[in-house]
Amino acid sequence: MNLSILDKILLILKYFMSSFLGIEMFLVVLLLFLFLVLNIKKNNSLVKIIIPIILVAIFLFISGGFHTYVAASIHYFIKKIMTYYYFPSIALYYIIILVVTVIFIYTILRDKMNQIKKVFNYILFSLIYVLFLGFSSYIIYHKMELLLDYSIYNDPLCLSFIQVSNVLFLLWGLVTVFYYLYLYFRKKFD
Repeated sequence: MNLSILDKILLILKYFMSSFLGIEMFLVVLLLFLFLVLNIKKNNSLVKIIIPIILVAIFLFISGGFHTYVAASIHYFIKKIMTYYYFPSIALYYIIILVVTVIFIYTILRDKMNQIKKVFNYILFSLIYVLFLGFSSYIIYHKMELLLDYSIYNDPLCLSFIQVSNVLFLLWGLVTVFYYLYLYFRKKFD
């Protein structure tokens, strides 16, 4: 697929706005994001408990439908990690979503994290979750076979969901590394 990043984003937005379920998923994640951002100053412990439970429930609900796929994904990840660079894999995408979920929950529960870093994490992880929900609903609706990776290479929307999520995850990783390097050098040379 020779779509630019803007075309991929527009394709994803078109998908979300084309159905009530897509709009609903987007609004649910937006609502969770707003609760988290507004809770930074109020520091309500109930929000810190309920939001991770909702995130885990969403993740488990989606994963429950693909329990055989989860085992196959782990095996595939170990076997084909190097090919992911050239051909994005659904297996590694699933593991990235698992990592995002864990770090999202850590961000919610961590009181000492800088507020700007928290908001940055909330924004990127909310976007990644929206893309994951859109990808999952698209796969379910079109009854695509997840164990056959070539099916995603033939579908521009599936490929766009995964590639845009990966770019966001990479952006988060780079910003996080530079943020902690900045803190380290500021502490060391102040």
